[in-house]
Amino acid sequence: MQTITFTTNDQIGQLLHAIATENNKATSEVIADSLRYYSEMLQKRKWSQIKQASTNTEFSPIYQAFEQAGLIGCIETDEQLSTTYKDKLDFSFKHGAVK
Repeated sequence: MQTITFTTNDQIGQLLHAIATENNKATSEVIADSLRYYSEMLQKRKWSQIKQASTNTEFSPIYQAFEQAGLIGCIETDEQLSTTYKDKLDFSFKHGAVK
């Protein structure tokens, strides 16, 4: 456990006490909950920025070539493909397009 002291203006102090009273919590719990919430919001914003950055970038030439060759994709199945993939996947284009 750690003790932290901070100074704030009257408006924030009143808000803190009002939230604590309304939720039947100690002011220290309200502050801790607020910090956890703030931390979660920062993480969400960080992941959102990472996701946005990754969608704004162009794919590498290698990725594009793999995608054109049909090597990138996904399927939906309940099977354990590590043992049954040969029975489930279509390999008719394994060596290029069928002529």
